[in-house]
Amino acid sequence: MKLAVLVPGGAVVETAVTKVLAPGSHGLFAILPRHVDYVAVLRQGLLTYEDLDAGTGERHVAIDGGVLVKQGEAVVVSTPDAIPGERLDDLQDAVVRYFAARAERELDARAALSRLESDIVQRMLELEEDHG
Repeated sequence: MKLAVLVPGGAVVETAVTKVLAPGSHGLFAILPRHVDYVAVLRQGLLTYEDLDAGTGERHVAIDGGVLVKQGEAVVVSTPDAIPGERLDDLQDAVVRYFAARAERELDARAALSRLESDIVQRMLELEEDHG
Protein backbone atom coordinates (compact mmCIF):
# COMPACT_ATOMS: atom_id res chain seq x y z
CA MET A 1 0.00 0.00 0.00
CA LYS A 2 1.05 3.61 -0.46
CA LEU A 3 0.54 5.89 2.55
CA ALA A 4 0.34 9.67 2.22
CA VAL A 5 -0.12 11.91 5.25
CA LEU A 6 -1.13 15.36 4.03
CA VAL A 7 -1.30 18.71 5.84
CA PRO A 8 -2.33 22.03 4.28
CA GLY A 9 1.31 22.79 3.41
CA GLY A 10 1.98 19.49 1.61
CA ALA A 11 2.91 15.88 2.32
CA VAL A 12 4.51 14.94 5.65
CA VAL A 13 4.80 11.22 4.81
CA GLU A 14 4.75 9.43 1.44
CA THR A 15 5.89 5.82 1.59
CA ALA A 16 5.02 2.19 0.88
CA VAL A 17 3.58 0.45 3.94
CA THR A 18 2.42 -2.99 5.02
CA LYS A 19 0.09 -1.83 7.81
CA VAL A 20 -1.51 1.36 9.15
CA LEU A 21 -2.93 1.76 12.67
CA ALA A 22 -5.07 4.87 13.07
CA PRO A 23 -7.01 6.54 15.91
CA GLY A 24 -10.58 6.55 14.61
CA SER A 25 -13.48 8.37 16.20
CA HIS A 26 -14.69 4.99 17.53
CA GLY A 27 -11.28 3.64 18.55
CA LEU A 28 -8.05 2.35 17.07
CA PHE A 29 -8.31 0.44 13.78
CA ALA A 30 -5.94 -1.23 11.32
CA ILE A 31 -5.67 -1.08 7.54
CA LEU A 32 -3.90 -4.04 5.92
CA PRO A 33 -3.26 -4.88 2.25
CA ARG A 34 -6.44 -5.95 0.42
CA HIS A 35 -8.60 -4.18 3.01
CA VAL A 36 -11.90 -3.00 1.54
CA ASP A 37 -12.08 0.64 0.49
CA TYR A 38 -12.78 2.67 3.61
CA VAL A 39 -13.32 6.20 4.91
CA ALA A 40 -12.90 7.14 8.58
CA VAL A 41 -12.92 10.25 10.71
CA LEU A 42 -9.74 10.41 12.79
CA ARG A 43 -9.33 11.82 16.26
CA GLN A 44 -6.22 13.48 17.63
CA GLY A 45 -3.63 10.83 18.39
CA LEU A 46 -0.89 8.60 17.07
CA LEU A 47 -0.92 7.10 13.57
CA THR A 48 1.44 4.12 13.36
CA TYR A 49 2.63 2.40 10.18
CA GLU A 50 5.06 -0.29 9.10
CA ASP A 51 7.32 1.19 6.44
CA LEU A 52 7.95 -1.34 3.66
CA ASP A 53 10.84 0.64 2.12
CA ALA A 54 12.83 1.36 5.28
CA GLY A 55 12.50 -2.10 6.78
CA THR A 56 12.85 -0.53 10.23
CA GLY A 57 9.54 -1.66 11.65
CA GLU A 58 7.00 0.77 13.01
CA ARG A 59 7.07 4.52 12.50
CA HIS A 60 4.75 7.08 14.00
CA VAL A 61 3.02 10.35 13.16
CA ALA A 62 1.20 12.47 15.73
CA ILE A 63 -1.94 13.81 14.02
CA ASP A 64 -4.43 16.51 14.95
CA GLY A 65 -7.55 14.63 13.86
CA GLY A 66 -8.57 14.45 10.21
CA VAL A 67 -9.85 11.96 7.66
CA LEU A 68 -8.44 8.67 6.35
CA VAL A 69 -9.43 7.43 2.89
CA LYS A 70 -8.37 3.95 1.74
CA GLN A 71 -9.02 3.35 -1.96
CA GLY A 72 -7.32 0.52 -3.78
CA GLU A 73 -3.65 0.53 -2.78
CA ALA A 74 -3.75 4.18 -1.64
CA VAL A 75 -4.18 5.20 2.00
CA VAL A 76 -4.47 8.98 2.30
CA VAL A 77 -4.67 10.81 5.62
CA SER A 78 -5.63 14.47 5.56
CA THR A 79 -5.02 16.33 8.83
CA PRO A 80 -4.58 19.95 9.94
CA ASP A 81 -1.24 19.16 11.64
CA ALA A 82 1.13 16.19 11.72
CA ILE A 83 4.49 15.55 13.36
CA PRO A 84 6.41 12.47 12.17
CA GLY A 85 8.87 10.57 14.34
CA GLU A 86 10.62 7.23 14.58
CA ARG A 87 10.98 6.91 18.36
CA LEU A 88 7.99 7.52 20.62
CA ASP A 89 10.07 9.40 23.22
CA ASP A 90 11.41 11.83 20.61
CA LEU A 91 7.94 12.24 19.12
CA GLN A 92 6.42 12.98 22.52
CA ASP A 93 9.02 15.71 23.13
CA ALA A 94 8.38 17.18 19.67
CA VAL A 95 4.61 17.20 20.24
CA VAL A 96 4.97 18.92 23.63
CA ARG A 97 7.22 21.60 22.08
CA TYR A 98 4.88 22.01 19.10
CA PHE A 99 1.75 22.49 21.22
CA ALA A 100 3.54 24.88 23.59
CA ALA A 101 4.60 27.00 20.60
CA ARG A 102 1.09 26.79 19.14
CA ALA A 103 -0.45 27.93 22.43
CA GLU A 104 1.99 30.86 22.53
CA ARG A 105 1.03 31.85 18.96
CA GLU A 106 -2.66 31.66 19.86
CA LEU A 107 -2.12 33.91 22.89
CA ASP A 108 -0.24 36.41 20.72
CA ALA A 109 -3.03 36.35 18.15
CA ARG A 110 -5.69 36.89 20.82
CA ALA A 111 -3.73 39.82 22.27
CA ALA A 112 -3.39 41.38 18.80
CA LEU A 113 -7.12 40.91 18.16
CA SER A 114 -7.94 42.50 21.50
CA ARG A 115 -5.77 45.52 20.63
CA LEU A 116 -7.49 45.83 17.25
CA GLU A 117 -10.94 45.67 18.83
CA SER A 118 -9.96 48.31 21.39
CA ASP A 119 -8.58 50.56 18.64
CA ILE A 120 -11.78 50.22 16.58
CA VAL A 121 -13.97 51.11 19.56
CA GLN A 122 -11.76 54.11 20.38
CA ARG A 123 -11.91 55.38 16.78
CA MET A 124 -15.68 54.94 16.65
CA LEU A 125 -16.02 56.97 19.85
CA GLU A 126 -13.80 59.68 18.38
CA LEU A 127 -15.91 59.77 15.21
CA GLU A 128 -19.07 59.99 17.29
CA GLU A 129 -17.64 62.92 19.27
CA ASP A 130 -16.57 64.71 16.07
CA HIS A 131 -19.94 64.25 14.33
CA GLY A 132 -22.27 63.95 17.27
